[in-house]
Amino acid sequence: MAKRKFTERKKQLFINLIANGNTIVNICDAMDIDTSTYRKARAADPEFAKEVDEAKKIRLHLVEDALFMSAISGNVLAQKFYLV
Repeated sequence: MAKRKFTERKKQLFINLIANGNTIVNICDAMDIDTSTYRKARAADPEFAKEVDEAKKIRLHLVEDALFMSAISGNVLAQKFYLV
């Protein structure tokens, strides 16, 4: 089955999905976009690449927040990791 075209609308959805904690591979699978198509779009569109990088930073903050919540809820391992 042929993969679908990576339109501007799909790029914006892609960025939102990254920011919400999804992985590149899972997003590509869900949107029926080949990962090579994503890589080509990223290479060809510097603004898209920049927005993806910003979305990944947001995703990292989600993980940091989850770690913090685990630490304050009494998870000793999370507390140690957070303080390092």
